[in-house]
Amino acid sequence: GLLNELYYTDTSKANLYTLAVDVFAQAGITTYSIHDSLSAILTNGFTEKVGSKIALQDIAVAAACVVYQDRLGVVHIKPFQALDASSNFITYTGAPQSFAGGSMYSIVSTGSGMRRLDLENMYDKPQLSLERSINEITVKVYTGEGHENIYTNPTLTGTNGTAFTIDNPLINSDAQAAKVAYWIMRESNYNVMYDTDWRGNPALECTDIVLIEEGTNANKQSRIFRQELFYAGYLKGVTSSRGGI
Repeated sequence: GLLNELYYTDTSKANLYTLAVDVFAQAGITTYSIHDSLSAILTNGFTEKVGSKIALQDIAVAAACVVYQDRLGVVHIKPFQALDASSNFITYTGAPQSFAGGSMYSIVSTGSGMRRLDLENMYDKPQLSLERSINEITVKVYTGEGHENIYTNPTLTGTNGTAFTIDNPLINSDAQAAKVAYWIMRESNYNVMYDTDWRGNPALECTDIVLIEEGTNANKQSRIFRQELFYAGYLKGVTSSRGGI
C-alpha cells in the first residue's frame, strides 16, 4: 500500500542491518526492531530505486528472516523461532525452560495455557489441509556478472513438489543463496494448514508457535500466519497456522 509508494534510494551498503535502518529512516518509520544477526550479513545494496515495502521484504528474505508489524505498530525483522524437528512435535526446546517426553510440553501449554488451543475451547475440531512442499529453488546470485544456483529439497523424494526462482539483489554470495534456499525449503516442509475455530486469544501474534489439540489425543506445534477475532457478546477467533503431521 502506502509504504510501497515511498521509494527508497540506497545510501547505506555496509550490511543488512544498516540498510534496514536506512529504509526505515527514509520511509519515516521510527518504531522498529531489527535482529542483531543482520549486522553480520554484508551487502552490495540496491542498484536502483525500489519501493520501501519491497526493500524491507528483500532485506528480510536475504537474512532468512520475516518482516511484520505487531499490534503495537512496531515493525519487526527477525528469524522465525524454530519449530520442533520431531515428527509428532511432542518435544520442544526453548528458553527459559526445556521439556521433553510424551507427557511433557513446553511452557506454552502450561499455566494459563495462553498458547495452547485445546478442544474444550474450540467450537469445532481443527480443519486440516495439505500444501505441496517446495522441491526446487533457483536463486539468482548478484555478484560479479551474476549467476544462478539450483537447490533441491533434501527431505523430499520424487518431483511432485513446487519450484520457483528467487530474484533478490541483496543475495550477494553462494553461501547466502544456499542459506536462504534451504531455509525456505525447510519451512515449506511444515505444510499442514490448521484452521481452528475457537474462543480466540488476543494476546497471540502472527509468527507465534502454538500447540493445537487436533482430535487424535495429540498436540501439534504450528506457527500462526493469520488470526481473525470477532466479538458478538462473546469472543470468537479463527486462527490459521502451519506445522507438521
